[in-house]
Amino acid sequence: MLTARTRKLSGFSVFGLVCALAAGCGGGGGGATSPLLVRSTDAIRVGVVDTGFVVEHPEYAEFVESFQVFSAGARADTNTSTIQDTEDPHGTYVTQVIAGKTSGFVETTGDSALLLAKATPIDISSSALYTDYVLDTRDILAGTVWAIDRGARIMNYSLAPMYLLNSDLRTSYGYALSHNVAMVISAGNDGVSLTTDTANATPSSLFSDASLRNITLVVGAVQSSGGKLVLASYSNYAGSSTAIQSRFLVAQDPVTVRSQFPSGGTYTDLLAYGTSFTAPQVAAALTSLLVRWPHLGAATSTQILLDTADQSFSNLYNLNNCGEKGIGTGTTNCGLFYFGQGLLNLDAALAPIGTTSFALGNTVEGSGVSVSSTSLALAPAFGDGAAQLQLGAALFDGYGRDYTLNLASRMQTAPGLSGSRNWWSMLGEQRQVYEDAGTRVHTTFSGDGALMDFGGRWFLDEKYTLHWQRASGRHYESSETSHPWLSLVGQDALSSYDWINEFGVSRDLSDGAHLYASWSQASFENGAATVADSQPRSNGSALRQQLRLSWGQPSDTRWTLGWALTQEREAALGAQGAGALALSRSFGQSTFAQFERTFGGGWGFFGQLEWGTMNVQGGGLLQEINGVRTSRWSTGFSHETKEHRWGIALSQPMRVESAEAVFNLPIGRKLDGTVLRETRTVKLVPTGRQVNLEFALERPWTPAALQRSAGQFGLHLIHAQDVGHVAGARDWAVLGSYQLRW
Repeated sequence: MLTARTRKLSGFSVFGLVCALAAGCGGGGGGATSPLLVRSTDAIRVGVVDTGFVVEHPEYAEFVESFQVFSAGARADTNTSTIQDTEDPHGTYVTQVIAGKTSGFVETTGDSALLLAKATPIDISSSALYTDYVLDTRDILAGTVWAIDRGARIMNYSLAPMYLLNSDLRTSYGYALSHNVAMVISAGNDGVSLTTDTANATPSSLFSDASLRNITLVVGAVQSSGGKLVLASYSNYAGSSTAIQSRFLVAQDPVTVRSQFPSGGTYTDLLAYGTSFTAPQVAAALTSLLVRWPHLGAATSTQILLDTADQSFSNLYNLNNCGEKGIGTGTTNCGLFYFGQGLLNLDAALAPIGTTSFALGNTVEGSGVSVSSTSLALAPAFGDGAAQLQLGAALFDGYGRDYTLNLASRMQTAPGLSGSRNWWSMLGEQRQVYEDAGTRVHTTFSGDGALMDFGGRWFLDEKYTLHWQRASGRHYESSETSHPWLSLVGQDALSSYDWINEFGVSRDLSDGAHLYASWSQASFENGAATVADSQPRSNGSALRQQLRLSWGQPSDTRWTLGWALTQEREAALGAQGAGALALSRSFGQSTFAQFERTFGGGWGFFGQLEWGTMNVQGGGLLQEINGVRTSRWSTGFSHETKEHRWGIALSQPMRVESAEAVFNLPIGRKLDGTVLRETRTVKLVPTGRQVNLEFALERPWTPAALQRSAGQFGLHLIHAQDVGHVAGARDWAVLGSYQLRW
């Protein structure tokens, strides 16, 4: 075993070097998740002050940017002519961990550019059996200034006790503070509390200065024992000081390094133990943060590692009354006492922290909307139009870090009316009609007794009639058809609303012609709608103006032509958005034609066609949906007698034939917080076209034992292709009903 022992010398500006290496084989594993948005950027420069380096070492040679030897306090017999650590491989092992190619617990290959500063070690041991190296703090200061001047954003000191400050070390920390550089230091391998070790620090300790403390991380070591992680026996720990606990965390050792010691030998794998090799794991983790988010400063990046450190690995975080190396005295939380903020967790550090939001303004700190409150429930007519979209948008976490989320994942299609579940409920609906010479009133109840539709009409004179109706969106359309017992009549633009109030006036013209004008108002129950994901929506509403002209005789052929203008607030075809996908207004118009042909013997033929256009204005990342064209149609024939009625219908629910959605997407950020944006236009059309085929039969049937009653039997056979306008989706149903009246 090669050991470099700790020694503090009074009266000399020297610094003890802590290192412990044990030969062996093995290694660790693991890795780190990356943020979803990985920008192209330069590697993060890391300054490493240590005893020397094999610069051409195959584990990190490609990442070395520069190196320098510092030897202010060197004696005549020390090696000052080369950067190589010919006397001790400590610096080489530390650098392997930072470079990330060693099989340790943090793998961050390629994130760092190395600035290697050799503070020339002096062996003060007189024994030939072991070495005892010390470093001159003037070399540490010179190496620190040299690395920072060359752009280092992180300084790694696998040295101890770097927390006891003299003038050189205070100047080193001050230089890092003024240049916004993070400092990572080893806790030390004396197995003592840093609270105790710094109690009588002269002139002061690192932890007594908040500004220096806030850019520094102190790293201890944990090891696996009995299937759990425990504090390594040699590792220093935080102790009871909350100031030290707030900047202390641990990482796991040993790590596997490749050694060519003595120089020129064959490379072999060694297990490296000590806080010298947990500190560079933390430095490597910082490079992973900064290479992805260069805007993070020293205080912020180090705080992220502290905030995301894992405390679940030890039950000591659930215990109090911790004494030195045991339980029983004091009142400090034991986990904080020994492990500080916890175990380094790079996966958690790279994941979003706090509320994630989409930026609506020009800066990250400007207006934003949380991801959880952002959603868009497209109308059923859009089918799966959003399912295949790739809309990579940047979202920002509580630290202003950008990640990419496919915005289409926050979009879905609201449930439609053409499916077996809705067919069954519609089959159970029954309409009751009261009519006299001047009034006709109707009500419709669902199979479970809920009121679906009620209204009436009042004849003012021979020419004018007033109409009023309040109906659920699902029932609104079918209430006007001459074949209400055929359920697949398509889907109207207002079908997604909970309730629709309509007021109309009709005028009878000559020769069987009829003119009808109406005004409709649609709304959601209690002023808000919900869809499948249970996210609340805005208070959408709609106003529709409609004009219809009908002519012809009911006993022969009757035609109807119509035109409608629909204005919606915070909705489109009844569908709504929220947050960054909120809708503002939509304007739609539609034209429809309908005919009914009656033949002798109760036979009839019918058809309907509607086509429309619409434009939608967004209120956030969705700017608009342009060029929306919709269509729906139905056709079929029927046969009605006193004994029965049956029919066959073929229909297509409302479908979006074309649409272009325009998004203003945040795609990243600049260092100053400016949000980068991109305008993207995508097609928003479904992959399939739903076509429904239905056979319906209704006929009287009353059991002989119930002759005073009136019974009616119904049978529906339904098949739908491309259900929900999703290519390849199918649905079918066989529905039977029986109604009995006394």
